[in-house]
Parts: sequence; structure tokens; C-alpha cells
Amino acid sequence: MDLIRVFVSYSHKDEVFARKLSGALASVGIGCSIDSRIAYGEDFSERINKAIRESSHFVCLVSEASLHSPWVFKELTLADRYGVKVTPILLEPGVRIDPPFDPNIKYIQIYDHDVSEDVLFEHLIEARMFDDGIVPAGIFKRYKQRFPAEFFASELLTQPLILSQEEDKLAVRVNRSSVDYVVISNIGKKQLCKRFVAPNKAELIKLDRRILSFMREPHKQTPLSITTSQLPLRWASGGVLSIVTHDDAMWVPLFFRDIPPYGWNVSLGATERYFNDMGHEIDDQDYSLEYELTSPWKFIVREFLEETLILSNQPRMGGACEWRRFDFPQHVRMRVERSQAERFAEVHLELRRNQDGLDIQPHHRGVRIAICDDTTSDLAIVGNRTQGRLSGAWNVLIAISPLELGIEVIKVVEYKLPSDHCILDGEFYEIRGHRQLVRMPVGLVSLKYLFDNFGDCDYQLQYSDEDIQPSVTAAPFRSDDVRVFKWDFDQRARIWGGDDANQWERERYSEWQKNFEEAFSEGFSGNTAAFPSLFTPATVKAINLFFNCCQRGQAIASNYAPSG
Repeated sequence: MDLIRVFVSYSHKDEVFARKLSGALASVGIGCSIDSRIAYGEDFSERINKAIRESSHFVCLVSEASLHSPWVFKELTLADRYGVKVTPILLEPGVRIDPPFDPNIKYIQIYDHDVSEDVLFEHLIEARMFDDGIVPAGIFKRYKQRFPAEFFASELLTQPLILSQEEDKLAVRVNRSSVDYVVISNIGKKQLCKRFVAPNKAELIKLDRRILSFMREPHKQTPLSITTSQLPLRWASGGVLSIVTHDDAMWVPLFFRDIPPYGWNVSLGATERYFNDMGHEIDDQDYSLEYELTSPWKFIVREFLEETLILSNQPRMGGACEWRRFDFPQHVRMRVERSQAERFAEVHLELRRNQDGLDIQPHHRGVRIAICDDTTSDLAIVGNRTQGRLSGAWNVLIAISPLELGIEVIKVVEYKLPSDHCILDGEFYEIRGHRQLVRMPVGLVSLKYLFDNFGDCDYQLQYSDEDIQPSVTAAPFRSDDVRVFKWDFDQRARIWGGDDANQWERERYSEWQKNFEEAFSEGFSGNTAAFPSLFTPATVKAINLFFNCCQRGQAIASNYAPSG
């Protein structure tokens, strides 16, 4: 699978360095086009044209010799015509480039041509060569600092995904061997969908429906092998589906996602690397990316603990409230995850104090969690560095989404939320050294409403021609269908209406204002139907699997289903 291919443009006088660069790229699995420029003619020109057209990146070695090379100029013209990303490397000081490259393009200066491969890669990374969100695994493993565009770390599987019936369970086997690429941002996800989903939409819809059928009734199916050489599924991602008892009714806490695909979303997320304050990857097995990729429980529970912030009362500016941690059953090993979550919570509470004016202190009692261990599917991971030990996740929901090239591993938990309590979005981003609260509005959506809209065993997602599948529109909310916590909505309005919003807030909240602010404002004014009834495709799949592939969900569904 050749996701990244580099064309190197150079003068014959710089051929030694050009071949050194191409050798370094090849050593980490990057395809590279480079010609010796010996045999010219029509065939050669067509070969160059085709190589540039099929490349994702164009590296131009800039020297006095290359500036006077008609071939370099022609190749640059072709790169511009085909929209190939250009990265110039200055090989000599004092070279005047006329006309200059686009001012948004970052130059690399390498005057020492004996530079090591590691330094070469550092230059390419700092020049934001991999800002499109897809990185060769060879570079990703060698480079121990955060990439400029890095938000998470999902592997692209190359080995088949196997679904089979084992005794009374659905078994899903993930093979992590021979991984060539890592996706580090939603930009990378969009690039993948554009390349692999858009041209194969009809076939992928059929595969998606076949997978859903297998999930619901594995005992009626023959083993299913999903070939990932032509369909690069992203591993690993997941989270928790919470069933909450609140005011004598059952709800699911969902976070309103304000970037595509929009809508109410389960607390799902991907594996990620951990960095110290200097931006270097933490060298600790308990916090390693390999640990998360091998142990789904780690990223499942981390995402849940990081994103779900329970407060003992409704927050108000300048007022005091208390944060309640989650208490898992004693048999669940949580030492690393709990320590990690508490450290994350400390940072988040400090941000809430500084940015929202909230005085939040830890509560002496936690919120007791019950884990549902009655789902019909298990997941096993093979081909990794487990030294013969079986790893995976048992009693989980597994949402496989060919049209989003993703696998979500979901654990179901239950807890009680007292009437006066509140849930806030706990997520924050680190952007250029600055920690930024995301402030997604959180709502409790009635389990009965979710069953009525997505619980049927024959439910099918509707598909579109878009590269990334859009939101699913459900029935309008009635007064008993949803309860939305207002704090983060108010904070977004306050920041947007003030003069001190930073660039990230202006860009993110601009989309929010345009698309959703009016609807939420009307909803809080008493018109519940005005709240957007949009749901992300991953959430819809998780809800449907809960009602059809989890004994607890099936028991609840039997109470909701019409009699007769």
C-alpha cells in the first residue's frame, strides 16, 4: 500500500545527495521516484510526467545548478499543475530563488551534505511534510517528539480482519503485524476516505451490511475475512457507552461534536503517545503507545475518564463545585489508568479555574461504576509484541465501519447520576504548547428515544456520496427525550462575544455559531425540538449494537418494544 510517494527533483550535480535522500526515505518504507537523467526523449518525459502525477510529495533540491536546470523547472511546473505538495531543500547558502516559492511553503536548509538520516527526517517533519496526517510507521517509531499535526496515533492494518463464531461468542481477530503507516489527525482520515472510500462506495456499503448481519447473528454465518490490503482499517480507537440512571429514567450521556461528522457522540477516541513538558515521548512502558495498541482496555477507559467530568452541582461563575471521580469495581485493574486520569483531571480543573472562573475541588466520594460483561463479542489481538500472551478485550461491542475505515472497541458501563449533578466535557487539546478547552456541550439522551430511532435489529445506516459519512438525522426531540447541560454552551457564547478569543476559538466557534448556536439557544429557551437531533455514524452503530449484541441492552429493549 503506497500511501506516500515522493518525487525528488534535482540537478545532475546534486545527484549524490539526491540518492542519499531517496535511500533514507526508502529505508522507512516511503516510495521514491528519482531518475539519473541520462536517457532523454519522449518516453522519459512521459515517465517523469506520470511519476509526478502519481506522487503525494515533491521534494526540490535547490542549488545554483538546479536553478539553471530546465528539467527542474519543468518538473516544478508539473507539480504545481497536479497539486503535489512541494518541499524545497536549500543545499547552498545565498541561493536566490526567482520567482520564489509560495510564501506558505517552508524551506529546509541543509548545507552539510553528510547529515545523518535522523537529522534529515527531523528537517522533513519540521517542514510539516506530514501535515496531511499520514506518517510512515518507520519514521513515527524513530521520531520521539510530537509531530506538528499529531493528535492521536492509529495504525493502518495490512493483515486481514477475521470475524468468526467461537462457542457462543463472536470473535474478532486483529492482526497488527506489517503495519506500514500511522494516521495522526482527522486530516489523514479524510485523505484515506477520499482515496479508498469514494471510488468503492457501492462495494463498501454491501460489506458494511454484511458485517452488521454477522455481528447480530454470528451463529448463522461462515467466518468473514475483511481484506485490509485494499481497505486500510484504522486501529485502534474506542471508548465507553454509559447507561446512566437519572431522575428515575435511563439515559446515555453524549457529547455534541461540532466538527464533521457533526452530532451527538459517544466518548470515543484513538490511541495516542504521551509527552513530557519538553515535548519528548515518555519512556515508560505503562504509558507507551505499544501498551495502548496491545491493550484496548487502556485506551477505552482513558478516553472515558478524560472526557467525562462529573460535578456535584450545576456550575456558576465564581461559585464552588466538586469533581467526583469514577470508582470501578475492585477486581478491575486500574492503577495506571486511574493515576493517569487523575493527573489529566488536575490539569483540566486548573484550566476550568483559569479560563472559566470555576472553583472545582475533589469530592470525597466517587461515582460507582458497574461494568456490563454480557456482550456477545470478544476481540483478540495477534501479531504484536505480546511475547505469546493473549491480549485483547472481552465482552465488548465492536463497531467495524468500512465507510469510515475504522474499528471502534466499546465497553458498556452503568452508573447513577444524582438530580443536582452535572456532566462537562473533559477534553482539551495541546496546540503549539497551549492547552485549550474544547467545551463540547453534553446532553443526556433518553435510552427509550435511542431505541425508537436506532434499536431495531434491521436498522440500516443511510449512506451518502461524501468522503466521510455525514451525520444521521433522527426524529425531533420531545421534552422527555433530552436534557442538555448549559455551562459549556454559555462559555462558548461568552468567548465568541468577547474580545479575547484566541485563533483556535475563533475558528472553531465560528463554525459553531454558524451551524448550531441558534438551535441550542432556542432549545434552552424551552423548545426542546430545536436541539439538533444529529448523531454521528459511530454512535448510531454503538447504540444499535448495544440493543442487539448485549444482554443488558436486549433486556431493556424488551421493555421498550411494542407488545404483540
